Amino acid sequence: MIKDKMNKLKFRLQPNLTNEAMPFAPDEQSFAQWLDLLSSKNGYEICRELASAFHVMNSMDVSPRFRFTCLYQAIPLVNEVAERLESVYLDSGFPLSEEEDSNVEILVWIYTQLTMSFSDLSHQLESIDSSWSKQEQAQILFSAMYAASQVLLHISQVYASVQKGFWLNCYRNYMRAETLELLNIPVNMNHVKHKTIASIFKQMLVFSCCDTDCFRVREMNTLFNLLEECVETIRLTNAVAPGAIQGVFQFNLDIDEAPTKCMPPLTEPQNNTRYIATLPVVNFLITAAQKRRKDQKSDYRFIDKDLLFRVAEVLTKKRIRKYTRIVSTDNARGYIGFKPIVSMLAKIQGVDNETIKVKSAHDPRIAGRWQAPDLDLVPEGDEIAYNLNQKKNGHLAIDPKAAKIHKLGALASSGNKIWSQPEPIELLNKIPFGDFVILNNSIKGYALIWNSEDQRIKVGELFAVQQQGFKELEIGQIRRISRLEDEGLILGIELMGMRSELVWIILLGINKQQGQVAIYVPADSILHQPESIILGAHYLKPEQTIEVHRRDQRVLYRIGKLLHVTAALQHVELVAINEGSS
Repeated sequence: MIKDKMNKLKFRLQPNLTNEAMPFAPDEQSFAQWLDLLSSKNGYEICRELASAFHVMNSMDVSPRFRFTCLYQAIPLVNEVAERLESVYLDSGFPLSEEEDSNVEILVWIYTQLTMSFSDLSHQLESIDSSWSKQEQAQILFSAMYAASQVLLHISQVYASVQKGFWLNCYRNYMRAETLELLNIPVNMNHVKHKTIASIFKQMLVFSCCDTDCFRVREMNTLFNLLEECVETIRLTNAVAPGAIQGVFQFNLDIDEAPTKCMPPLTEPQNNTRYIATLPVVNFLITAAQKRRKDQKSDYRFIDKDLLFRVAEVLTKKRIRKYTRIVSTDNARGYIGFKPIVSMLAKIQGVDNETIKVKSAHDPRIAGRWQAPDLDLVPEGDEIAYNLNQKKNGHLAIDPKAAKIHKLGALASSGNKIWSQPEPIELLNKIPFGDFVILNNSIKGYALIWNSEDQRIKVGELFAVQQQGFKELEIGQIRRISRLEDEGLILGIELMGMRSELVWIILLGINKQQGQVAIYVPADSILHQPESIILGAHYLKPEQTIEVHRRDQRVLYRIGKLLHVTAALQHVELVAINEGSS
């Protein structure tokens, strides 16, 4: 039964730890030796033993300075282990495997233990007779905030929410640093880029504003790291003008809640209300994208082509549904990924593997009297830049949204690949599927409960819906993943087309024409969708010409706009070419 108000799943708390004996004597030399021996163990065991040791230490009468030394020296090892364990699930789909789940949990638990231990140390900083220097005080509160930032990141990466008390603890540490005038004191910590408490706090705030449920795990990781570079441009204020709330979020330092977007009319701010304007973040992303266009080492190489635009939109625009959603409890069937969907379309159309091989064979034919133009081979990832250049030269009309995407996302890929002919696809004999319940739907998409554990899901994956009693497949993509209490995975599906068909395409204007399968989506006036095709990889560039074999027809098309580009698919507009024109 679906609740009227669905609550996002909170991350599982660490089980109660037993009070074992501390594995080292209460002196720095003994701890250093133990830490050195511990570093040779596997990552999970390292985190487990550290969490247990710090739990025991918190209940013992040991010197606060010794506690600080132990906690501080453990952070580089924990970060190293986190990088190793995270690599196991960074590109995984959901639900995670048992091993991947364990890796996430132990990382969250050790960083939580570090956060609470440093926070506990910070309580004595306001004491009049405190012997801590300003630099030491800043290091303690910075370390607490840094560990909390890692808790936020790793929990977000599994589409869950932080536990009760997380934000309130962060806010209290921030207020303590503000009271002690520690916010902007540079901290010398080689294992992180941040240098002040204020900068890491603002990074956490902005990241929490980015609606991370609509990103892949690796995208979240990349976004989190990119935000490190723009935090100095962000300001926290006590008030905001009523007419300047675009991109502004608010939070209360006395309330255990993440920042929320400001909506008119503004309520009277309370004493500890703070406002954060995210427009500087958007400006940073635009500028950085332009500056780093040729930077092969940039983090932008991991970002999908429209990710930056999506981040900017989330931060600056009010989310309003364009289409009415209808509550539903209907059952339907879903297929995930290009190959399973192609295999299902082939089954519906009576196509077999032998037909695929024949259709994919070399075909030097140029249809009709049309002559292939002298086509540029556009480096993969520069499609939008090429599109804009064509506009500049008067060869192509481009809409304003594509121009925005260019400004924000032209750097999504820096490779130099051109058309790479894939092997003929091998149709699946056993096509995986999952049955689901539709929560609500509109003409543009679905919200559904996905309970199948046999298939792993990622944001950006191709998704086909087959309604009960129908053969046809509606084609869309997974736009967001949410994990709700007692309800499993909730998927947000954006429709690309209400009908779909298996076709073959041939790229013209190269020495060797070979066919490959694609999914053809007819024009749809209801969805405001032009004719288009969907591929399982990034093969086509704007302005290239292809021949589409559909049923018994061969039709020439020019590649128009890139409609959707994710790590898993490419959806491009088709513009028909009149073969009789000269």
